[in-house]
Amino acid sequence: MVPLVLQMGHETTTVDSIINTNCIVLHLNYSKENKNNEALNRLGKPQRFGFPVFVILDGSGNRLPTQNTGYLEEGEGYSEKKVIDFLQQWTPEADFERISLIVTRQGCKL
Repeated sequence: MVPLVLQMGHETTTVDSIINTNCIVLHLNYSKENKNNEALNRLGKPQRFGFPVFVILDGSGNRLPTQNTGYLEEGEGYSEKKVIDFLQQWTPEADFERISLIVTRQGCKL
């Protein structure tokens, strides 16, 4: 199902732009023959959320959120709006906005 999201990304300008500007996409296989335990352990065992799953890393390789793609589905496929909203939450600009909000709420100025 994840390839459908990426396929949708190539069919919609907004998703394509977000992915190309902010993401490096890596497909990690999980099967009986190749469980990729070392990689999955390093990513915080995302299989506990079910498959398919998105694991978002920051520029230093630190894991941010892990998202089961089921929450992005609508009907027989994925909701473009939900995919866009999810991806936009983890862009560098959104990260700065979250940091700004936290600092502002603590009474500090940027």
